[in-house]
This record gives sequence, structure tokens and C-alpha cells, in this order.
Amino acid sequence: MGSPRTSREKRAKLDELRRRLEQERADLGETLFDLLNRANADRNALVEVYGEIAPGTLIEICHTALFVAEPLGNTRIRLDPFYGKLVTEPLSGIR
Repeated sequence: MGSPRTSREKRAKLDELRRRLEQERADLGETLFDLLNRANADRNALVEVYGEIAPGTLIEICHTALFVAEPLGNTRIRLDPFYGKLVTEPLSGIR
């Protein structure tokens, strides 16, 4: 039979291993959620605004959000699936 000290050391190692495994599982869950959202994204999804978007507006396309901090006008907002973020582009020829 092992000594109580050895048992405590083994218990401490097992507790640390369990803690690390739980953290890895949580990290993998977050990564999986992010990847599923990207996989479900419509690569052609976009919003075109002919006019002004007021500051404080939140725009979401395919689970990806863009907070408008400054006024935007005559703008196309689309999902960049590679980077997983929304990008803005001016609508040309609109005044």
C-alpha cells in the first residue's frame, strides 16, 4: 500500500489533469461554435444602405456583428468569410 503522501500527490496530479482537460474541452467548444457559425455563413450575404446609418446601430449578418461608431452613408456591408468579420465598402455612384 502507498503512503498517504503518495496518495495526496497522485490526487493533486489527477486534479490538475482534470482541470486542464476541462479547460481544453471548453476551448474546443468555443472553437467549434465559431467554426459552425462560419460554415453556416452565406458567402453572398450583404446589406446595402442608400442613406445614412446612425451611430450606435448594430448590424448583424450570419452571426457576425458590426457596431457603427460613426455615421456611415451609402455603404455596402458584407461578410468576409475568410476573416469572419463584416467589412464596409462605399456604394459607388450614389450621392
